[in-house]
Amino acid sequence: MNKRGQDLINENVVFTIIVVVFIVALFIFISRSGSQATLYEQTYAKEIALIIDRAEVGMEIELEMFDAFKLARKNNFEGRIVNIDNGANQVNIRLYDAKGYDFYYFNDIDVVWDLDVDNRLLILKFAENVDV
Repeated sequence: MNKRGQDLINENVVFTIIVVVFIVALFIFISRSGSQATLYEQTYAKEIALIIDRAEVGMEIELEMFDAFKLARKNNFEGRIVNIDNGANQVNIRLYDAKGYDFYYFNDIDVVWDLDVDNRLLILKFAENVDV
């Protein structure tokens, strides 16, 4: 086989590999977007952060999260779907096995939170921030 024929085969192999990688990446993106889990993660994280920003000490808020629990179950995610970090003023929502979506809030109060899995509620209680 001559050099020109070998170069042509190498170019075709490289092109085929690039196309396969692109198609796999596209499939992964479409499958994640199709479940709308990313959209719900962003929506819930922003909504919770806005609630925290508007909250005052002594308030208690229950947020219905039926869709979040439903998507987490659909994605076979058994972990904690909500995490609120008072130190970093950060809300993290995870509805599948990935990093999740982080959103930050500004209000400097302590958020005591709990998930009522049976009723699919997020319970937020707001207390005065006590710096140690």
